Amino acid sequence: VATTPILPMKDERDFLTEEIGHCASPLARSKFGQGNVCLGDYRTGHIMAEQNALSPHAWKCEPMKKNGPSDNNSSGRISVAICAYNAAKFINDSLASIINQTFGDIEIIVIDDGSTDGTDFVLSGFTDPRLNVVRNPSNLGVATSRNISIALARGEFIALLDADDIAHPDRLATQHAFMAAHPEVTICGSDMRLFGAVSGMTDVPADDSVIKANFLSGDHNIMNPTSFMRRDFIANNNIRYNPNLQPADDLEFWIQCMRYGANFANLKLETVFYRVHDHNISKTIEKKWQMRHNRQNLFFDLFPSMTASGIRALAALFYNNIEISQLDKMKEAHNKAIIDMASVFGEDRKIVSELIKKRFERVENLILQVRRESP
Repeated sequence: VATTPILPMKDERDFLTEEIGHCASPLARSKFGQGNVCLGDYRTGHIMAEQNALSPHAWKCEPMKKNGPSDNNSSGRISVAICAYNAAKFINDSLASIINQTFGDIEIIVIDDGSTDGTDFVLSGFTDPRLNVVRNPSNLGVATSRNISIALARGEFIALLDADDIAHPDRLATQHAFMAAHPEVTICGSDMRLFGAVSGMTDVPADDSVIKANFLSGDHNIMNPTSFMRRDFIANNNIRYNPNLQPADDLEFWIQCMRYGANFANLKLETVFYRVHDHNISKTIEKKWQMRHNRQNLFFDLFPSMTASGIRALAALFYNNIEISQLDKMKEAHNKAIIDMASVFGEDRKIVSELIKKRFERVENLILQVRRESP
């Protein structure tokens, strides 16, 4: 079958100013009890093994330090979750930025995901009583680690931060005040200031309908390191990060939240300083590839009356390689999709339609160019 390589458009390659939200996910629903953490099936919530009967789906870790605030009154408290893997160079700055927040009613949960570079030594230098450190027995991945932190959280809100990023001193106070004033909002993000290998600032939309529509493109939605969410919503709906979709597990997490009725918002100010380096650049490129799974499932949600073959044709518009012979099917699916303006989750259908139009025009132009150049 003849194929045409579809080169990324410039605005996709310029991901460092568009989308750098990464991190987090599950393979498991975690449960904290009696000083140990057990890992279960994140889809069902069932614990798959007792604490001492370890299996590929269950494990036991070191007891968590119980030196933080009590769980008796979590109203208003923020659980800050930081997952660290070989982050010895950066974790000091990241953790210090949380300890020194102007909002003080917090618990800090750091998951050391089997680090081998001295991250544990750096963490041992912190004595703040609000800090709890869990050390995974091996490198389980950021998705699973993020799920563990969610399961351990006892605050009214959960705030995420990457181990190599820095929170603005007023980050937690600002997002807490916003969520208190807007009880209809489930998840709040913000813009980020980029530093390191690249400098600049992201430009995310503020409105729920635009954020939801942009889940389809995979960028300009919620920046994971800035996310601030209501814990009860996540817990009651058993929403977890899916480690099988790393590094696009964060996008799938937000889509799951949308399916359960979440409302989103972004603050148009920077609450996080995002460090750009070789590792997260490569992860962001890999994420673009992994998003094809998220996108095809989202198309099924957004176009419930479309056939499976039509959905596959729509999803193929966003692939980096396409089959030239599928152009007619893509065109037919495109024509049906752009006139379907019935919102499913409150997403802006005009934006959805424009995203699909843009992709089809790009694919069509490239295929026509190849046909003209073929002997």
